[in-house]
Amino acid sequence: MTYQGGANNYGTIFKMTPTGTVTILLSFIYNITGSNPQGSLVLGRDGNFYGMTRNSGASAYGTIFKVTPNGAFTLLRNLNGAIDGRNPSGNLVQGTDGNFYGMTETGGRNNYGTIFKISSAGSFTILKHLDNTIGSYPKGSLVEGADGNFYGMAYQGGTNNYGTIFRITPKGVFTVRRHLDLSTTGGRPYGSLVKATNGNFYGMTYQGGTNGYGTIFRMTPSGTFTVLRNLSYTSDGANPQGDLTQGTDGNFYGLTYTGGTNSYGTIFKMTPGGTYTVLRNLDYTNDGRNPQGSLVQGSDGSFYAMTPAGGLGNRGTIFKVTPAGAYSILVHFPEAAKGQTPLGSLIQASNGNFYGLTSTGGTYNYGTIFKLCDGAYSTVYSLNSGTSGSSPQGSLLQGTDGNFYGLTYNGGANGYGTIFKVTPGGTYTALRNLNYTTDGGNPTGTLIQSAGNFYGMTSRGGANSYGTIFKISSGGSFTVLKHLDNTKTGSYPNGSLVQGADGNFYGTTYQGGANNYGTIFKITPSGTLTVLRNFDNINDGRYPLSTLVKGIDNNFYGTSQQGGLFNSGTIFKITPGGTFTVLHNLDYVNDGGQPKGSLVQGSDGSFYGLTPEGGFFNSGTIFKISSSGSFSVLRHLNQNTDGGKPFGSLIVRKANPVANAQSVTTTEETAKPITLTGSASGTPLIYSIVTPPANGTLTGSGANRTYKPKANFSGKDSFTFKAVWGCQESAVKTVSITVTNVNDAPILAAIGDKNATLGTPLKFTATATDPDAGQTKTFSLIGAPAGASINASSGAFTWTPTAADSYLFKVRVTDNGTPVLFDEEVVTVTVTAGIVRLNRQMSTGTMSETTQQIRLYPNPVTDQFTVSLPEPATEISTSIRTATGAEVMLNGHQVITPNKLQVNVEQLKAGMYLFHLQLDHKKQVLKFIKQ
Repeated sequence: MTYQGGANNYGTIFKMTPTGTVTILLSFIYNITGSNPQGSLVLGRDGNFYGMTRNSGASAYGTIFKVTPNGAFTLLRNLNGAIDGRNPSGNLVQGTDGNFYGMTETGGRNNYGTIFKISSAGSFTILKHLDNTIGSYPKGSLVEGADGNFYGMAYQGGTNNYGTIFRITPKGVFTVRRHLDLSTTGGRPYGSLVKATNGNFYGMTYQGGTNGYGTIFRMTPSGTFTVLRNLSYTSDGANPQGDLTQGTDGNFYGLTYTGGTNSYGTIFKMTPGGTYTVLRNLDYTNDGRNPQGSLVQGSDGSFYAMTPAGGLGNRGTIFKVTPAGAYSILVHFPEAAKGQTPLGSLIQASNGNFYGLTSTGGTYNYGTIFKLCDGAYSTVYSLNSGTSGSSPQGSLLQGTDGNFYGLTYNGGANGYGTIFKVTPGGTYTALRNLNYTTDGGNPTGTLIQSAGNFYGMTSRGGANSYGTIFKISSGGSFTVLKHLDNTKTGSYPNGSLVQGADGNFYGTTYQGGANNYGTIFKITPSGTLTVLRNFDNINDGRYPLSTLVKGIDNNFYGTSQQGGLFNSGTIFKITPGGTFTVLHNLDYVNDGGQPKGSLVQGSDGSFYGLTPEGGFFNSGTIFKISSSGSFSVLRHLNQNTDGGKPFGSLIVRKANPVANAQSVTTTEETAKPITLTGSASGTPLIYSIVTPPANGTLTGSGANRTYKPKANFSGKDSFTFKAVWGCQESAVKTVSITVTNVNDAPILAAIGDKNATLGTPLKFTATATDPDAGQTKTFSLIGAPAGASINASSGAFTWTPTAADSYLFKVRVTDNGTPVLFDEEVVTVTVTAGIVRLNRQMSTGTMSETTQQIRLYPNPVTDQFTVSLPEPATEISTSIRTATGAEVMLNGHQVITPNKLQVNVEQLKAGMYLFHLQLDHKKQVLKFIKQ
């Protein structure tokens, strides 16, 4: 548990794997769960965990709870200050009866704390209300003795007011076994007793004893008390607040809150007889500080514990320590810190991102593998000494398989470093745990790849303890090519190998050789080594730390760390045959000195490098030198503004990606697929749209896009894009788009069918639109009756029918585009005769024009028409004939009223007919149209 932090800042319950993966099971909620636990969880026999919070809950005095391994929380008791006690500091302990027993630090009837028991279901019983005479303010926990009773310590009270050691039965019978005093026994115990395998009880006091910094003691079940250790501040550590833990080896392990050589506490072990050994003097930043709890032994035999403060994040740590004292940080709170102290160089991977190694920091403070892109930093993998190695000092190499390969200086199963690979996603594989004698150990450089194998050097170890040259496959098959010896080959190589044009490998040793100042050598892939140069200090320089670099002229260029005319190192070149030339003797003040990194050749043919010392500000320099030795300082590093003392090497950033401009053509209303193109030094290449087209839309992703122009748009359009590779991007380029015009037909507005009367002019105006601006629209008639006309420009139609009939013709509108397009509509005009007058009389009688008017309607007719007579008639005869005179109906009329007839013509074909009407002695003929 943590005292603070979590989602609500009231503490958490967490679980952690042995390798340090932390999962939060519960964040405490102030008034619901309680808050700020100070003790530890206890694993019940039912598989659940039981614990206490110091504060909060419904009564604000702490809670008792259980939690499943999956984090399901059950509140067993809200402590009531006066009745139950309040503010527990220690742990619960499960008795043989299945109940849990514990103490509160304050509260109860006398406000000096209580001793209680509680069942797993929450049934709560007070066993004892403490008072100052028997002991008060207990901070630790109870422990069950072999007799079934519980033993504990009170922080204050008793005869001397420095606390007591007591016994209490499961029924609450309480007995003081020891009244502690300051000088003899030590006093004010924070922790708990531990029952040892020998049946005795062991414990610690926070202060007192002969040195005043606390004691470690033993008490037999019968009450015999013995001080085993009076703690000394510097040599032992001081003021322990937790409990002792008896390991499987029978020894006791514990923590002190302060003291030790760094004053931040210690980790110690002590034999049952009192022999005391400090395993670790805690360091504020690297280890954490002031541990308040106790160690717990894991199934792996190591002991685990936490510090409440310090560490890289200054919020505490989780660590483990072996019985022999091997110490590892598992977690830096509040989160795994970024790595620190990079000693090698960055590499630019095929995806364009930069990758590197740090020698310290990370989750376990053993270094990291990280990724960097445009200032965005992420940890790919945190090294853990025993499993993956620690303290890498070189650089990564990206293999042809896309994975990264590297070396750690320390750690691994044997403690002498590892050879590893890690995927870009962070999956780590140790290819080799280096064995000091057989493999060599403590490699400082970088691997190189050739013919599927990786080649490298160790700076120590091997048969002669002077380092080795080796090869290893990607699957871990390892071969030592050469065990270096001091005089013949040189010793302690710190750099890396480089492959020459002849296929051999070239490198340097830091020391050894004929003059003991280091050598330059070549070695064949099969292991035959030839020394090309023995450094001689004044003439050549001495102690080369860097890696040779092969120039475009196939010669090798490098630096020595010291020696030369000014004893600040040299820059040299050497041919594959061994001809050696000093290009420049470094001057400490004017040039910088003691280079540790390697040179890099730029696109201009010059070599660029760094010095970690000297220069105008004594923080190093950045320089360039030609293959003929022309030297210039590019920058005197100022530690305050630039940073300083660089250890690694410069790298030449690969060229920016290139995006290709292009021009495309499409036609109006037609989508156009477009493939963006570009190039880069690796993959993936990502295409990003910068400005979209103004007169269309883009769809698709990656290189494959589709442009669709807006409706009826023609003309010029464009969009811009860039190619992105890793952290680098191209110049913005333009895709130019020409949308060619496609003539659109004009659109004639609906005219509809028309009705006209014989002899009466029919007029209407046709209108039209054209999607293509600026075109001329011309109206015309197709198949119109004689006399009909339309104005070509205005669309005004006029016609005076001369015969009743049904007329069909087209009204057309035409544009002047290319090609010429038109729209048209078929119009039907129905012409009727209207009112027909009597065209002949059968008698000599006279009749006024008004009285002779007869109406036939509707006309045209679809099924039946009505004939309205001017006056009633007694004799009526009717017939219907075609225009050619053929009779098709005789007396088919019906008299509706004396002066109204109705005729059904539904069976007649469409056309013009004559209706013959005989009224008494008068006869009339009417024309009608049957539709």
